[in-house]
Amino acid sequence: MAARQLTEAELVEKLESKKTKLNIYRVVTYITYAFIFIAIVTLSFRILFLLFSANPSTPFVNWIYNISSDFMKPFRGIFPTKPVGETGYLDASALFALMMYSILGAVVKGIMDRLETSQSIVKEELYRREGKEVLLADKPRNQR
Repeated sequence: MAARQLTEAELVEKLESKKTKLNIYRVVTYITYAFIFIAIVTLSFRILFLLFSANPSTPFVNWIYNISSDFMKPFRGIFPTKPVGETGYLDASALFALMMYSILGAVVKGIMDRLETSQSIVKEELYRREGKEVLLADKPRNQR
């Protein structure tokens, strides 16, 4: 049994649908990337503040501790804290969480690059079918 050939209109519709899905995936990926960025920044501040014994009653330090504690939940208690100097200590669990979020960030970056490449391929095909010229700005950095 031979596969049915798609008409031009069906193919364009299919490509448009794929373009929409890629845009949705891209938005979700950017939101995830923003979450990871906030986690990395707040955990970095947390590690420094604990290491240098920052005053937790100051509003900014307290805010960082509150925000970063949510990012610490999956990693809390994995490693014991180590005293550093007379009053500071190293939160090894926070350091481990920072590494894990960094690795997750690298994975998300790879996904973003893949989506950008897929989207440019779909755009090129749609432009080609519509008889338009593909602009250099529409191509991802790795294909220029």
